[in-house]
Amino acid sequence: MGNFADYERLAQHVERTNAWEGFNYLVTAAFYEAVYRSFGDRFTIPEVISFIASRRAELNDPEADFDPRIAERLILAALGNGSVEGIDEWAKGHAQVSLLVAMVAHENLDDASVDDFLIEARKVANNTSTRS
Repeated sequence: MGNFADYERLAQHVERTNAWEGFNYLVTAAFYEAVYRSFGDRFTIPEVISFIASRRAELNDPEADFDPRIAERLILAALGNGSVEGIDEWAKGHAQVSLLVAMVAHENLDDASVDDFLIEARKVANNTSTRS
């Protein structure tokens, strides 16, 4: 999950194999895991807004930029405070992936920690997809 180019390669693979449903579950689960790691149970809305602004300022790729209002709604919903109802699916997915890449990069995880993170996200994704 080093950068947006890694995501692009993965998305192209998913497109070729027509595995979008599983990919969407994995991205959403990884996003929720990253949000929880970044904010835990205690957070303030100003902290969320500051985090989003910082992440946008760190982006080196204009294509990875995202709508900060959507990002705020996504993070707050992941923390149990709000809803993503009515957000365009493309905009939601784009913001989730951009934030996910930024949150994981911000943690400076080593390879083993990234693997652990993805194992946890995959567990949640697998549980979610079997309940749907």
